[in-house]
Amino acid sequence: MPRLSVHMTVYNAEATINRAIVSTLRAIPQDAELVVHDDGSTDGTARVLDGIVDPRLRRLPLVGNLGYARARRRLIDATDSEVVAIMDADDVTLPWRFRVQLRMLQRADAVVSPVVRFSTAPLRLRPGMPGVIGAHAMSFLLAFGCPLAHPTLLLKRRALDAAGGYREVVAEDYDLYLRVVAGGALLAQGSTYTLAYRLHDAQVSRTQGFDDRMRQDRLFQTAFDEFIESTFGFRRAGEATLLDGDEADALLRLADERLSRSDSWRVRRYARAVGAVPTR
Repeated sequence: MPRLSVHMTVYNAEATINRAIVSTLRAIPQDAELVVHDDGSTDGTARVLDGIVDPRLRRLPLVGNLGYARARRRLIDATDSEVVAIMDADDVTLPWRFRVQLRMLQRADAVVSPVVRFSTAPLRLRPGMPGVIGAHAMSFLLAFGCPLAHPTLLLKRRALDAAGGYREVVAEDYDLYLRVVAGGALLAQGSTYTLAYRLHDAQVSRTQGFDDRMRQDRLFQTAFDEFIESTFGFRRAGEATLLDGDEADALLRLADERLSRSDSWRVRRYARAVGAVPTR
C-alpha cells in the first residue's frame, strides 16, 4: 500500500494531460502512485495516456462519463493510501510539491498551497494569494468564500472519510472543505507555491451564474450552515444564501478578537474582495 495516492480525473484533456502527468510523476516519491480516471473522453486523451509508461501510473478501467463527484469517489474507493492528493489534468505540478506538503501534514490534517496562475496565447503569469493561512484563519476565510486551489489539496484519508468524501453539489471542493473543517480537522495553507494553475474559459467556477447556483444548492447550503454553527457557534436562519451583512459583520468582529492582527486584516481584505462586506 503506497502512503500517497494522487488522484486525477480527466475529460477531453488531450492537449494538457501529458504535461500534467509527467510533472506529477517527477514530483511524487518513488513509493507513491498517480491514479487516473478517464471520465469518457472523446478526444485523443486515451492515446496520450497510452504513451506514458511508468509503474507508478495506474489507470482505472473505462466506465463512461460519471461526472466530477462520482469520478472522485471512484478514485477514493480504488485506493487505500494513508494520504490522498488531488491533481487536475490541465495544471502543472511543481517539483517540490509533495515534499513540502507531506511535511505540513505533521501539523495539520489537510493542506493546500498557493499557486501561480497562468494562461496561454499569450502566456501570462499571475501569482495567487500567497502566505501561510493557519487553521483558525482558514475557518474565517471559508465563511466568506473559497480562496483555495483544489488541485493543491493533500489530506489524510481519515479526514476525507470522516467528512464523507465528495458529493454531487455545485461546488464540490468548497463543500468538502466546509465538512472537513466542521468535523474538527485542521486545514491550512503553506507559504510555498506548488502548482502552476491553468486559467481557461471552460472552468466551471468561471461560468456565468456559478455563484448563484451555489447559493441555491440546498445540499451545499446545509453544509455551509452546519459549518457556521459548529465553527462559530451561531445558527443561521437557513435562507438560500451565504452570509448576510449582519452575519458578515459579526464574523469580522470575531476575527478581530480571535486572530492576530495580520490574519484579521487578511480576512477583512478577502471579505471585501468577494463582496461580502462593503468597501470602506
